Amino acid sequence: MEDGLLNKIKREMNLVYPEAVKFRHLLHRYPEESSKEYRTADFIEKVLQEWEIPYRRVANGTAVIAQIQGTQAGSSCIALRADMDALPLEENVDVPYRSEHSGFMHACGHDLHMANLLAVGIVLKKLQPCFAGTIKLFFQPAEEIGEGAQKLVAAGALESPKVEAVLAAHVSEALPVGDISVKPAESTLACSNFRISLSSPGGHASAPDKTADIVLAAAKIILELQSIPGRKISHLEPAVITVTSIHGGTCSNVIPKELVLMGTIRTLRNSLQKDIYHHIETVLRAEEQLTGVKAEAAYCLRANAVYNDENMTKRFFAYTQKLLGEEKVKLSREPFNASEDFYVFSNEVPAVFYLWGVSRQPAEAAPLHSPLFTAEDEALKTGILAMTGAALDFLSEETAIS
Repeated sequence: MEDGLLNKIKREMNLVYPEAVKFRHLLHRYPEESSKEYRTADFIEKVLQEWEIPYRRVANGTAVIAQIQGTQAGSSCIALRADMDALPLEENVDVPYRSEHSGFMHACGHDLHMANLLAVGIVLKKLQPCFAGTIKLFFQPAEEIGEGAQKLVAAGALESPKVEAVLAAHVSEALPVGDISVKPAESTLACSNFRISLSSPGGHASAPDKTADIVLAAAKIILELQSIPGRKISHLEPAVITVTSIHGGTCSNVIPKELVLMGTIRTLRNSLQKDIYHHIETVLRAEEQLTGVKAEAAYCLRANAVYNDENMTKRFFAYTQKLLGEEKVKLSREPFNASEDFYVFSNEVPAVFYLWGVSRQPAEAAPLHSPLFTAEDEALKTGILAMTGAALDFLSEETAIS
């Protein structure tokens, strides 16, 4: 991409940045739960209308797909994605734009994702004479529950015109403002949820020998689950099993009849998920033999790992280093530990999913999904530059998308 266009992107970013901050603050104040992002979609629609950017709404009216056509001759098409939904958390951060929707908060940075993509859309609209081809903007609902990406694909988002590549950014509290990190190949972890239901006759707390102690069995199962990654799986394979919920019992002197454990399984290799299911079943059968506590497990695959196309990733890395500075763009060896339904897009077309720094002091920053999570508005400058520039670079005649 020629230096003249780089300078235009930077100039337009500076012009749109104040509006992007306003977008972010408004979206943060009114977070909405997964698949119910109606007010959010209405706001996105209003901005697109003001800038005369064509769009349509799908997936029960919560998803928005916009489209910007370059005026130069060309037929390539790339999509840019931002997720929309918030988390069921009560915000515990004192900022002027604090959530006004009790019990919900943009604790995963989706407010920045949307504000960034709106700003990118405005910049691209103003730069239409400078590029050939089509850029689609995907405002996707229901990422937190793993349903939104599949709904967009089912609604034909990747067709008419056919999308050849997809880009998405995710905020990272572990990176300083101004930095970007990207990893070739698997860039996030695959994720399953599990639910283990335990049952026994129950009994009096004074006589555990007269029954099967379901609470003790649950404790032993939890410990055994933690041993699976270290003893049943190669130490070279990333894997995490986390029990996040325990429900059972109603009073201090009764051994309960039922108890439920819930949690998640995270792996880099998709096929390792089923191997872990097998190991969990082995643990449960062994505990049943030892204690008599019956155990049934149910598993639900929430997301496969996001796969970054290696050729696209190399191009993205080289271009963003040129745009932002070599010291600002890192090639990561480690995947993003979270999971993402963006894998649905990366399964269909070449994709790049990258991390975008939003913290002043990463070492002291509250993590994503915390009621204390914060992000700096200034990160939007980097976000707008990187996504706009990368999209136009991929559409340039030099692009080689595998």
